Amino acid sequence: MVYGKTSGGLHKKRKAAPFKVISGENWIVVENAHSAVKTLEEHAEIITLLESRRIQPKHSRRGTYVLSGLLYCGKCEYSLQFQPKENGRTLVKCRKTDAFGHACGNRGIELEHVEMAVMESLRTHEKELLKMPVSVDEPDISPQHLLDVK
Repeated sequence: MVYGKTSGGLHKKRKAAPFKVISGENWIVVENAHSAVKTLEEHAEIITLLESRRIQPKHSRRGTYVLSGLLYCGKCEYSLQFQPKENGRTLVKCRKTDAFGHACGNRGIELEHVEMAVMESLRTHEKELLKMPVSVDEPDISPQHLLDVK
């Protein structure tokens, strides 16, 4: 348990001492204050299960943007959001804030630049695939088999 991380308050209507974050060396830390609720193995299993159940954002399900639900912040690994502008362009930015209200710091980029980078990467990958030799020994795959696999 950790006590004394902050002091003061941020309440709008009550008068309180100003809110401030206290440095780590002044915290009161008590190890093993209570029995563990879960083991580290159980925690890893829970995290794996939650990741497998991840639901796509609403805009991704609706297909508003092609890359919805696929772009994540390089700084905090939070899902990036799309912000349409009045000039018709769209900004892709991170809106993640920590417990103290501090923003991630990733200012974002225009969607057009992201799409161009993705297309260039796909072209490079396509060239690599086309350079790979095709083996003739494999039997032809029927369209019905492809549909069954899909």
